[in-house]
Amino acid sequence: MASAVAQKKLSKQEFLLTGTISGKADGSVYVRYMGIHGKFVIDSCHLQQGHFSLTGFAKEPAITFISTLKRAIPDDDDMEAGGKNSTLFFVEPGTVTANFEVGRFKDGQFSGSASQDQFAELNRQTAQLNGKEKEAVLHRFLDQHPDSYVTAYLVSGSHFDLDSLRLYYNRLHKAVKKSAYGEDISEKIEKKEKVAIGHSAPDFKQQTADGKEISIKDFRGKYVLLTFWNATNSASRKENENLVSVYNQFKDKNFTILGASTDGQATRKIWRAALQKDALPWMQLLALKSNHNPAATAYDIESLPANFLIDPKGKIIGVNLKPEALNQKLAGLINK
Repeated sequence: MASAVAQKKLSKQEFLLTGTISGKADGSVYVRYMGIHGKFVIDSCHLQQGHFSLTGFAKEPAITFISTLKRAIPDDDDMEAGGKNSTLFFVEPGTVTANFEVGRFKDGQFSGSASQDQFAELNRQTAQLNGKEKEAVLHRFLDQHPDSYVTAYLVSGSHFDLDSLRLYYNRLHKAVKKSAYGEDISEKIEKKEKVAIGHSAPDFKQQTADGKEISIKDFRGKYVLLTFWNATNSASRKENENLVSVYNQFKDKNFTILGASTDGQATRKIWRAALQKDALPWMQLLALKSNHNPAATAYDIESLPANFLIDPKGKIIGVNLKPEALNQKLAGLINK
């Protein structure tokens, strides 16, 4: 536990987080943020008559999780703030003040962080929006703030395609590119470049639902659509359904489909039921004990559905093709 008094002189990379929680006199406050060594730091302090104060180190603005519940602390890289007494905000070197009301942490008031001011304004603008309207406001923010650590944070946590990632990364100011979020974006770009059109399809070995071990190389000489899905994901199951007609049209013309589920042990029964109910006619990879499917890792799958069209020489020639686009693509290739 690290606590501090306001009079302490802060070092260059040190922050002081101080504030109040209205309606809660005692208990503890828990925070989680990215520290100066590129690792998450979990810290806490006791409330004293509703007041809290703690210090930490951050070389740049860092998204921070705060809660009055220890069990709410995220245990992976994806920080989300659910519950009425948890929220996300930015800290940065210097003094940051935060004031909350029990049951309404999302409405917290902050001062001392320019990044948090931007983050709060964006959240305010998108609070009542959804779908395309929310997306439009987000992209406008990214376009207007290339010097913002908030922009880098949002892009690093996005599921943007390769072109969008490159666009937003190239716009970032030099210092922001060197931040932890900027480095994350750079790594995402590198991963996606490996499975971009024109690159060789990454190989992997895995058992099929029938117990046969296969490799993507086993499909050399054919056009193959490697499609990723999940039995609990309605969008990917709907896309599988729409792919059946494409499969039937080209299955005898040097084309096939290979289904790769991201289901693990917890959803294996649902996966088996889906195979039976959906009656998909193509080969399926076996749902594994873990939902970290090595094929999905190799192809940098972040959202579903996802697919890759691979040519007879093992080159990727299409990414995330909708059934209609796939039909047109195959018609042009096979009927040449």
